[in-house]
Amino acid sequence: MDSISLGPLLLSTPRVIALLSLLVLLAGGAWYKRRVDARFADWAFNAALTGLVCARLAYVAFNFEAFRSDPLSVLYLWQGGFHPMGAAVGAILYTLWHFRGQWRLLRHATVPLAVAGIAWGSLTMLNQLTATPGKPLPPVNLYDLSGQPQAIEQFRGQPVVLNLWATWCPPCQREMPLLEEMAKANPDVVFLLVNQGETRDQVQGFLDAGGLDIRWVLLDEQFTMGRHFDIAGYPATLFFNAEGEQVERYFGEVSRALLTRNLNRIR
Repeated sequence: MDSISLGPLLLSTPRVIALLSLLVLLAGGAWYKRRVDARFADWAFNAALTGLVCARLAYVAFNFEAFRSDPLSVLYLWQGGFHPMGAAVGAILYTLWHFRGQWRLLRHATVPLAVAGIAWGSLTMLNQLTATPGKPLPPVNLYDLSGQPQAIEQFRGQPVVLNLWATWCPPCQREMPLLEEMAKANPDVVFLLVNQGETRDQVQGFLDAGGLDIRWVLLDEQFTMGRHFDIAGYPATLFFNAEGEQVERYFGEVSRALLTRNLNRIR
């Protein structure tokens, strides 16, 4: 399972796993505050916060080229992009500083840190082991905005980025200009923006209002693609290689770094 549905919106399973691991750390800090020492009161929260900051910085460092062209996107935390090793290093370094010279308390602190790490690793491994293989592009026809049928199979032989979206979805609205920019900057990759369940007038009105000009916007009023890929919320972005095989999929608003990394994978 790679996502959890909350109505029409999706939470990626890795994000849920990370949140559960943070809750384990916070619960451990609260327990040690009551049973061991009051100095654990703010330790767990600050360790978690430091870990998140370091995880973000590590991700930015590993994807520096993507962030260099848009430095403000470093602050777009809702797009995701955190490196687990950075989180571990940040939390450990803060713990060493917080309990410096207090070796008894430091030994106690290693327990919730280790349990949180084990929880993250175990849940991540379980999620990977139970993941189902990605489905290939289906042999279906959808309609473009001019009313012409378009066979999805015509795109085999080219890398494809498939985005399932809706005009009422705020993350879909925010990521659309980036998808337009990346589509124009990567003409060797087909960007298919498949609207789910809305009419031509709704979609065209949205594109016109935003001044968006994207080559392959298709209408899927019957949710054919969503059912095929078992997707019930938006946005969802799937990446296919030239053979039509699904290489990766991501739930939530995409970032430039994520698109760049996966474009390199499908080429």
